[in-house]
Amino acid sequence: MKTLSVFAILILMVVALGLRKSPDRQLVKQLPTIIQLREYLAAHQNHVEGHPDMILSAAKPISQVFKAGKNSRQNQTYAFSYFKDCAEEKTIVHSVRAVCFQRYQELLKLTQNQDHLTLPVIDSEVQRIISQL
Repeated sequence: MKTLSVFAILILMVVALGLRKSPDRQLVKQLPTIIQLREYLAAHQNHVEGHPDMILSAAKPISQVFKAGKNSRQNQTYAFSYFKDCAEEKTIVHSVRAVCFQRYQELLKLTQNQDHLTLPVIDSEVQRIISQL
């Protein structure tokens, strides 16, 4: 049985208790960073097949926030804010930011009356990754 990261546990608690209107920036800051990935790859001397566990661990909380926003109008504000913060946070691994941007767009398509929302501002590397997904 795999253990959950502290980040995943926090997301589960937030989802279980009902999402707040805006995410705690610390939850977004818990996503894997570029520096952490570099350190991981250096420690493993770049002999990593597939995606490192640290990247894969981000999938579950991102999925849970998306599901909560999709299934409950009350949770949408939180989900939009979470995905925007994630997509715009320059310290987070680019591939994770790309997934957050895509989830933001998917949620936007499923949601009515969100004209006041703007797409996250992303850099060219994240745009490149999105074009390959």
